Amino acid sequence: MPEVLVVAVVKPKEGKEKDVEELFSSLVAPTHAEDGCLTYALHRDTRTPGQLVFVERWEHGEAAGTH
Repeated sequence: MPEVLVVAVVKPKEGKEKDVEELFSSLVAPTHAEDGCLTYALHRDTRTPGQLVFVERWEHGEAAGTH
């Protein structure tokens, strides 16, 4: 099966940006431990304040789906 790339953009409600970023940051390490996870990275969108972007790479669709 081919690798799967996922890009997820999240725009938290105004005033909740810090809470959402902290919550999502706490997911990075456990997700890296999941079978089939190649990359799971959280980024801030520099063009849109408060907006977050996850970039995920999975060995195959089944691994991404299990996540």
